[in-house]
Amino acid sequence: MAETRNALRADARKGLTRLHIGAQSTIARTVFGGMGAALRQRFPSAKLRRVEALAGQILDQLANGDIDFA
Repeated sequence: MAETRNALRADARKGLTRLHIGAQSTIARTVFGGMGAALRQRFPSAKLRRVEALAGQILDQLANGDIDFA
C-alpha cells in the first residue's frame, strides 16, 4: 500500500490518466470498493480498471504491463 501511495503521488504531479489494479478475489472484495471510491474522488478523470484473478495470472499481467499495481 505504501508503494502504491508513493507511486500515485508521483503520478499525481503528472496528472494520473489511468490506473489498472489487480488482486485476488478475497483481497479485491475487501479493498477495491474503498480504494476505488478514494481514487475516483482524487482523480476523477482517470480511467480506473480493477482486475480480479488468481495470483499467477495477476503476476503475469503485472510483468506484461497490463496492470500497474497488484
